[in-house]
Amino acid sequence: MPLLKALGAHSVSSVLNAIAGWLWSNLIHFGGQLFTDLVLAPVNWAQAASALYVLSRNLAWAVSGVLLVWALLRAMWPELGDNSGGHAPAVVLHRAIAAALITGGGLYAVQGLLAINNAIVAELGGVKLGHAQWAGSALTLSPLFALVAAAVLVALLFYLGVFYALRTIEIFLLTALLPWLAVWWIQSADDSLLRNAARELLAAIFIQSLHAGAFWLFVRLAGTGGSSLATPFEAVGVLWYMTKLPEQFRRLLGTGGRAAFWPWR
Repeated sequence: MPLLKALGAHSVSSVLNAIAGWLWSNLIHFGGQLFTDLVLAPVNWAQAASALYVLSRNLAWAVSGVLLVWALLRAMWPELGDNSGGHAPAVVLHRAIAAALITGGGLYAVQGLLAINNAIVAELGGVKLGHAQWAGSALTLSPLFALVAAAVLVALLFYLGVFYALRTIEIFLLTALLPWLAVWWIQSADDSLLRNAARELLAAIFIQSLHAGAFWLFVRLAGTGGSSLATPFEAVGVLWYMTKLPEQFRRLLGTGGRAAFWPWR
């Protein structure tokens, strides 16, 4: 009887381990697909985003022309500026020239920065990193542990997926707003709006490089044989750390860890 019980227990244990292994391996495959298609996917600049920028730029230039005319009128009739505040006409002219350079080259600058970011991500592994580096070592997991680990891992991947979807929208919107922010800066005594928008745009663009670099470094330091993640704890840990990287990157840029441009964040 003890022998039969031992054999039965061993059989149940084998079945449970098989279930756990199947669950984890399928999660790894699913997670690798999400990681590649969402987190490490390059941002392909949309034609609609370029059209939106051109429209925004042309409207902003029209408004800046009105501001220059007003500055000229103030220069001819100083009494118009006695109680109007703002900068002196010469300062407005200098800022208008700078704003014209910002709005004229803003689209190309953002596209160039995105190209640099995409090149860095591709150099660190790109699609190959997302598909191949999630193999996971041979583990003996209880079904309950595998289920909990799977739920946490999927939740973190979902969070990163939503983050990157919003990141793409944020890059397009901030780029389209650059001309208006530059025009606002011509007359404004507060430079923080344009400065914070530039910092937020840099953070949105290059956070993907930091994510790819953090994952690349983790795989080579903690992976099994340098080619796979070692344990579910490490898989969950590195994704959790990646959710914290945007806040750390913003703090490095001097925004205190929060998005300094969007008022609702």
